[in-house]
Amino acid sequence: MLAEVVNKYLSLYPAERKGLKLLLQQLEDSENLADRNNYRGHIAGSGAIFSPDLKKIILIYHPTFKRWMQPGGHLEPDEAGPWITAARESAEETGVKFSRQLFKKDKRIPVLLESHLVPSKPPKNEPVHYHHAFWYGFVAESEDIKIEDKVIKEVKWVAVDKVTDNNIQEVIRRLNPLLRLKA
Repeated sequence: MLAEVVNKYLSLYPAERKGLKLLLQQLEDSENLADRNNYRGHIAGSGAIFSPDLKKIILIYHPTFKRWMQPGGHLEPDEAGPWITAARESAEETGVKFSRQLFKKDKRIPVLLESHLVPSKPPKNEPVHYHHAFWYGFVAESEDIKIEDKVIKEVKWVAVDKVTDNNIQEVIRRLNPLLRLKA
């Protein structure tokens, strides 16, 4: 299933194949990408959550990366796919409820797929490794934030046109036809 999702994504964005070389190799090698202890790389689901009026996007302050970024986290072994992970993690980290998911034809296909390095965490005995982040878009029911996450302590809404993160800007650009944004 995961290979099918990645292949459908690459049919939409073939120029991104080179940047996903490790993920493609791991899929070819039939590695368990839901195993958090797979320190070559494993799957994460990320959420781009828009306010009900579509003018803002929610960001979390992530203590590991020490920056404001999108919510998201690890694929659990019992989850059907990263679209489930993105929704679960985004809701857990922000307390926001969604009115809908944003997708073109298939809710399983991410709006962005990228691999990035995660720094080591000596207290957890985790070495540097890759996250293969599958990004999905959501619209919140309201701007109410209720943080109950053990790790994430800061969450805020940011105007779409004030976002500086390149990946989030790309997600906004790709979702623009669905949202009719001016960013």
